[in-house]
Amino acid sequence: LALARRRPVLAGTALAQARAQRLPFSDGAFDACVSHLALMLMGDADKVVAETARVLVPGGVLACAVGGGAVGGEAYELFGSLLGAAVRQAPETQRIPALGDRR
Repeated sequence: LALARRRPVLAGTALAQARAQRLPFSDGAFDACVSHLALMLMGDADKVVAETARVLVPGGVLACAVGGGAVGGEAYELFGSLLGAAVRQAPETQRIPALGDRR
């Protein structure tokens, strides 16, 4: 966090360190959350997803990049199973045909 605080682009931004399984923020505190290659490294991924949902406003956005490669993998399958319900609730205009780029 010390390095991040020195970045001019983050001036005035509140930075916090916490466990993703137990976030120190109130319900609906954020409009969006980004997880870049982190979810598959966390224990209790179901708790992480539940906590993320708790701190997001209703209709908030969760964007995740999950490892597993183009052929899938355990992390990819876990991600899909945990977030499947949320994806199914998204309006048709916001859905993607499939998770991941399978090139």
